[in-house]
Amino acid sequence: MFYEFRQNNSGGRFSHDESQGISVEVVVEATSASEANMLAEEIGLYFHGVEEGWDCPSCGDRWYEADDSDGTSVPTLYGQPVSEQAWEKLYGGRGAIKWIKHGHEGFIHYKDGRVEGFWLDK
Repeated sequence: MFYEFRQNNSGGRFSHDESQGISVEVVVEATSASEANMLAEEIGLYFHGVEEGWDCPSCGDRWYEADDSDGTSVPTLYGQPVSEQAWEKLYGGRGAIKWIKHGHEGFIHYKDGRVEGFWLDK
């Protein structure tokens, strides 16, 4: 199953690290939500950032934990498969705002260790 983690830009900025596979959108393949949450933390995502004092209390936590009901059989964002077609449908395509100007908008982390970036600013 695949679990989506969408970053909240707490404090008015997004965390982005191409080498770790962290961007606005992070999708993790796992057998359960609890495993996805554990793997997400190993990647560098964190939960309860407001409580820990890392995130802006007015903006909210940067990341939220996945729930078992969130799992999908293919990598998705907002219920749409991750693809160029999804970019067109979700964001209006090439004229849409891209949050990450120099890098991938998101990454998929597979169980086998592969990390694939998607929606690269060209």
